[in-house]
Amino acid sequence: MPDFKTLIEYTRSGLIEQSHSGIIVHMNKHGIINKIGRDNNYKFFMRSCMKPMQFSACIEAGIDKKYEFSLEETAVCCAS
Repeated sequence: MPDFKTLIEYTRSGLIEQSHSGIIVHMNKHGIINKIGRDNNYKFFMRSCMKPMQFSACIEAGIDKKYEFSLEETAVCCAS
């Protein structure tokens, strides 16, 4: 079972209104993942977390410059 941790909670009038859980990913300053959760064997679906990496190919190809993407448009391309 994944080692989900509560990452943030929002409260209103002393009651928890929202709670967001996830898995802590430890990486070094070079972006190399050292550990995911309790171990490195946790399986997950890439889906939306791949969008920034997918869009980085567009940036490397200069598509963002060619079509004069604003920072907001670039953010939308990387978002879910």
